[in-house]
Amino acid sequence: MAFHNDRVLALDALASSGFIVPWEQRAALHFSLGIKKDEAGLISLGLWGRVFTHTGKDYLLAQGCNAIQRSGNTLSFDLKCYYSQDGAKWLDLQPLTDENYELCKSIEGCFRGDPSHVYPVIVKLPPEPPRNEEVERRDGEQPKVDLEDEEAEGNKKIQEEEEEEEAEQKDEVKIRENDEEDEDEGEGEQGEAALKEELTKTVEIGELDRLSALIRAVDHDCGVVPFGALILDAKKQLLKNSLFPGLRFPEKLDSYGHLFQGYQEASLLKDITGSLKQTFSCCRIVEYTSATNL
Repeated sequence: MAFHNDRVLALDALASSGFIVPWEQRAALHFSLGIKKDEAGLISLGLWGRVFTHTGKDYLLAQGCNAIQRSGNTLSFDLKCYYSQDGAKWLDLQPLTDENYELCKSIEGCFRGDPSHVYPVIVKLPPEPPRNEEVERRDGEQPKVDLEDEEAEGNKKIQEEEEEEEAEQKDEVKIRENDEEDEDEGEGEQGEAALKEELTKTVEIGELDRLSALIRAVDHDCGVVPFGALILDAKKQLLKNSLFPGLRFPEKLDSYGHLFQGYQEASLLKDITGSLKQTFSCCRIVEYTSATNL
C-alpha cells in the first residue's frame, strides 16, 4: 500500500532482504511512476512489488491511492493498480469481482510472464432443486377430493388389478436382469461421466486477473500500518498523520494493525504466532515504518 510519495521506497527499505530490480528498470521507475501518477490524477503512487515468472519476464506492480473513506466500522479504498515489464510503460490492472477473486485462489503454479495467457478453471455447478408439484399448481387451483363412494370403489379395484399386473412384470424383469448386467454397468459409467460434465463448467481467468488477485490477497493479510500513523479528518477520510512521532516500541506486534481488516480493530498481535500471515506482515513493517518517518 503506497501512502508515501517516495516511489521506490520499497527498494531502499527491503534491498537487504533481496528485494531488488535491475538497474535499468530502477532508473526508469522514478520517472515513469511520476508521469503515471500525474496522468491518473492520483494522490500517491509507489512500487508495490515484483512478481517472478516462469519465462523470466517478471512483472513490476505499482499501487496508487486517492482516498480511504470510513463508513461506520468499515473502510472503503479508492485504489488503482498497474503493471509493467520494463519499468517504463505502465498499464492498468482492472479490479476483480468477488467471484473471480475466489476462482483465482484455486489456480496453482508460476505466473507465465504473458499478459494474454488464460488459465482454465473448472467450476462446480449447484444441483438443480427438485420440482415440487404443489408449487407448480396454479394459484387457487385445488385437487379434487370430494368423490362419490361408487367411483372410489371402482378406482380401488382398478388399482388392485394394476398392482397384480405390475407384480407379474417384475417377475419377468428379474429373470432378464442377470443377462443384462454387463450392459447396464457400461451404460452406468457413461451416465456418471455425462452427469459430472453437466454439473461442472470451465471458466477462463486471465493472467492479469490473477495479478490483481495477488495484490488483493497480500494487502488483506500483510497490509500493516503503525497505530497512530493515520488519522481521520472531518470528512472521515483516513490520512497520513504529519505529526506522527514514530513508535515507542517498534519491535512489539501490538504496535501495528492490519489496514485492510479494520486498522484499529485488527492488531497484528491477534494473528496466530508463527503463521505465514504474521511472518509476511512483519516483513512489510519495514516499508511502512520507513514511510511514516519521511
